[in-house]
Amino acid sequence: MKTLQHPSIRFAYASLRKDYLQGKEVLLSSCKSYLFTFIAFFWLATSFAQNIGINADGSTPNSSAGLDIKFSDKGLLIPRVSINHVNI
Repeated sequence: MKTLQHPSIRFAYASLRKDYLQGKEVLLSSCKSYLFTFIAFFWLATSFAQNIGINADGSTPNSSAGLDIKFSDKGLLIPRVSINHVNI
């Protein structure tokens, strides 16, 4: 036996379904914009922090240097490698 639905019930159902789907689209769009903002914020934050300073007085590193080491009584020790351990 086939049940007949009243046209107003079908219209209300279609209207509710349309509103539900539009709500999902708005939510998805909102999530995408938050994700984009989050990624853009961290990308910009890391793009300005490109140089590293190692010092005892806490001064800012020189902006033109990738690594700024400043000590009055210490230096830089580069790892020593035996010629036998180098693969060419």
